[in-house]
Amino acid sequence: IVADAEAKGLDRSQIIIPPKRKTPKVPAVQTPVTLILDCDFESYMLDKELVSLASQITRCYSDNRQARYRVHLYISSYGGKLKERFDTTLGGQHNGWKGVKLVESNFVEAAKDADELMAGQKGGEVIEVLKGEGKEKPAVTRDVYDNAPTPDHEPEPVDELKNIVYLSADSPNTIDRLEPGVSYVIGGLVDRNREKGLCHRRARELGIKTAKLPIGEYMNISSRRVLATNHVVEIMLKWLETGDWAEAFLSVIPKRKEAHLKGEGGSASGTPTAEVEDSRFEEEDDEDVDEQQTITENVAVPEPAEAKGEEAKTAESAS
Repeated sequence: IVADAEAKGLDRSQIIIPPKRKTPKVPAVQTPVTLILDCDFESYMLDKELVSLASQITRCYSDNRQARYRVHLYISSYGGKLKERFDTTLGGQHNGWKGVKLVESNFVEAAKDADELMAGQKGGEVIEVLKGEGKEKPAVTRDVYDNAPTPDHEPEPVDELKNIVYLSADSPNTIDRLEPGVSYVIGGLVDRNREKGLCHRRARELGIKTAKLPIGEYMNISSRRVLATNHVVEIMLKWLETGDWAEAFLSVIPKRKEAHLKGEGGSASGTPTAEVEDSRFEEEDDEDVDEQQTITENVAVPEPAEAKGEEAKTAESAS
């Protein structure tokens, strides 16, 4: 505009530049899908690991609030040292959060509450990727690989708990797509891989269906998988936006891990590589999670000094 005006002989001081038009913000859409962070693992974690878990929970909340398609978010078994940290060190900032429920009850009771919420007027919109129309594969499939042993049989889920899926990399089942009216449980366990299979055993003992994200079907990763609880949430939110697991994984998994789609290099077979077969995700350093922040409604405030640099170390989560 300035160049054109000067070319016409106008003085720069007489040129009025109109303000830039703001791109209207696309409103977020609530979906009838629930993610529950099961925080009933305090006895398995060190204090510094609980600090990391609090940071992961904060990030999960932030990611969901900023997502194009939101889920109902629950923090179950909320209490003990975790609650104390939010109330004191983090200044009670969670009291201003919206669209999340921090409940003392366990994940089963949280899922029952979510059932009622998702079935009600505020349950959300069944967006296109959740409709599953014309899909040949069921939402959750049993793993069968060539030249690989068949996984141990997993009993049928208890009927009254059929709308709960506990995410675990130890599961013999793999998620193909998310479903409306279902609560997906993510184990909030940060323990440097000490308690392998804990979440899977917990779900099986309660008669709850388990499954893992299909990372082994889409990705080859040159190093050990590194995903914190908030990474799993971010992947699921990205799938709701795109309906594409490959895109979701690529957008979240750290690039320095040299992750790439199958067919773009490395093994192209349907059997996961040794790295992909790890039973759980492990956060090995601080480079994979951005500096954690405490989030008030629409405002990001730096976390207190003692919490800075504390990143997710290990998460019992789905692959």
